[in-house]
Amino acid sequence: MRVAYFVQTHRQPEQALRLLTRLREGSQDAALVVGHCPTAPPLDAERLAALDVLHFRHARQGQRGYWSLLEPYFTAAELLAERGEEYDWLVYLSGADYPLQPLAKTEAELATSECDGYLTYFPIDQPFEDGRRKQGKVRYGYEYVDWPRSPRLLRVLRKLNGVQTWFQVHLTYGPRFGRRRREVPALRGRTVYRGSQWTTLRRAAVEKVLTAYRGEPELVRYFEGTVCPDEAFVQTVLLGGERGGESGLRLCNDHRRCVAPIVGKTGHPSVWRLADGPALVASGCHFGRKVDPEVDAALLDYLDERLSVPA
Repeated sequence: MRVAYFVQTHRQPEQALRLLTRLREGSQDAALVVGHCPTAPPLDAERLAALDVLHFRHARQGQRGYWSLLEPYFTAAELLAERGEEYDWLVYLSGADYPLQPLAKTEAELATSECDGYLTYFPIDQPFEDGRRKQGKVRYGYEYVDWPRSPRLLRVLRKLNGVQTWFQVHLTYGPRFGRRRREVPALRGRTVYRGSQWTTLRRAAVEKVLTAYRGEPELVRYFEGTVCPDEAFVQTVLLGGERGGESGLRLCNDHRRCVAPIVGKTGHPSVWRLADGPALVASGCHFGRKVDPEVDAALLDYLDERLSVPA
């Protein structure tokens, strides 16, 4: 069995290289891919070559709440295919993730798993983690366009969000103006699901997502007009069904990440600290996020010591 790890980064080149080094030390045979933001300082090409890492720059700067945040995943999967890289699982990581247990243990679990994917998923009519009940419909029930030239007008219109359903103003990821959709033919009967962007998928599941990405441009355009498509496209393709059909995949509603508490309404998790180290290691999760050496580098040193212990 072979695992591919894709690391998507937008800052802190040294931290990205530290993560890639840890992945390579933990899995000598793994396929490693890194996609780096085009506006960030470059990664050291010699160190990437020494680690045998495939690498590319994102086509455009990722913007929170937009399709551009998910684009690198497809680029990475296509690059693996073009290079003829064989793999059984594709693990999708950010540069702020870090292993919580030796990769040998994680890969042993994947090798014997009866699941085809580990990801989080919820129907969009289910309340969000912060209690908001209408956020799913707000994000995926409207067709949004950027509207940067009239901030004052948008702030006025935003006051009407709760008293009518014809339009929505979204300022958290924007400014954007959305018109309500009565139906979405591009979904082809699928139910929209949402969840975390970060997934661990068996290759059959990756190929199913790629098939939709390559072969259903109208579906891609629909998600491009939503808010946070990176948290719904993969879930909808794998779980939403198509004309009432089932995917045939066995999916576990657990992405095997230990995520720090979310801060505010932007969806950003807080940062783990050294004091959280024992609980992270004891969690049994494969990866933790977010870690940040600029906030608490001692946590990474603590995890490295534990990761050096044989599984």
